[in-house]
Amino acid sequence: MVNFLLRGQKVNNSRPSGQAKMLHRVSYPYKTDPTDSTGPTGSTDLTDSTDLTGPTGPTDSTDLTDLTGLTGSTDPMHSISAMHTYTKLPAVIRKKRGGSLSKKGFTLLEILIAIFIFAIVITTIFGSFNFVFGKIDSIEEGMAAYEMGKDCLNRMTIDLESLYILQPPAFKISGSDDTEDPFRLVGEIANIGGEDVGKLRFTALAHIPLDRQPRDGVAEITYYVTEGRDGNRVLRRSDRLDFIDPPGELSGDPILCDKVKSLTFTYIDAEGTERETWDSDSADVDYATPRAIRIKLEIGTEENSHTFETTVLPFLFREALEADI
Repeated sequence: MVNFLLRGQKVNNSRPSGQAKMLHRVSYPYKTDPTDSTGPTGSTDLTDSTDLTGPTGPTDSTDLTDLTGLTGSTDPMHSISAMHTYTKLPAVIRKKRGGSLSKKGFTLLEILIAIFIFAIVITTIFGSFNFVFGKIDSIEEGMAAYEMGKDCLNRMTIDLESLYILQPPAFKISGSDDTEDPFRLVGEIANIGGEDVGKLRFTALAHIPLDRQPRDGVAEITYYVTEGRDGNRVLRRSDRLDFIDPPGELSGDPILCDKVKSLTFTYIDAEGTERETWDSDSADVDYATPRAIRIKLEIGTEENSHTFETTVLPFLFREALEADI
């Protein structure tokens, strides 16, 4: 039994659900024109002469399929539009009353997976940071060693490119050690702390004044290695303008670089022959000077070392001479 309340009247309907639904659709008040007083609030009375019990549905003067009386319009299309509005209205009302669909959230498994992925990412990032920060000291030490080695070879290159020597006839072959050429180039090997390291002496126009009375001229420059205070070997540079007198003990000259592991000089003559030692005042090299000098310097520690190598071509050189000159 379905009960409907229309304009204060109770209607008992025992018809099948199809007819009851039809009555339900047309029982909602509707006006197509707000200024029109006709329509479902007019003379339509479903409890009047409308027969709902007949086998063929409504047969009296009120035909539910005729919406002209309900809408106050004789236009069939207007009636169809009104019918369509009646059928949609209950669905809209139910949607507004029922609200939106249930909001879906995250499950516990999804939250756990997200936390697991987040933990992996954070662990990887912090692990990378710890690795980089742990290597900062080593990186800074390596950068300092690189700068020191590069500056040292640059200084050597400038000095050797400014090489000064005597040419014949100013140069005379000495007959004894008492008349050695003061502008000679001498390369030898010294033993420092049980290791053989190179030593180079020559004259050049590359004097660096370290006192308050700077002077220019030809200076005697010597590169040599000594033991430092902390036990590490250091490379020093001697620079003397008054080099006629023999030098004293070489120990207080400026340090070019420290932590020297090895230092070698290779001398190359005009034919490309390489020598580990050289004396331009000796008949072994025909009183010539080398055409090129290759320098190899290794600095650092046992765990981390840096090797620097360069070849210098002096602008000035002396050809091989005969002994009778």
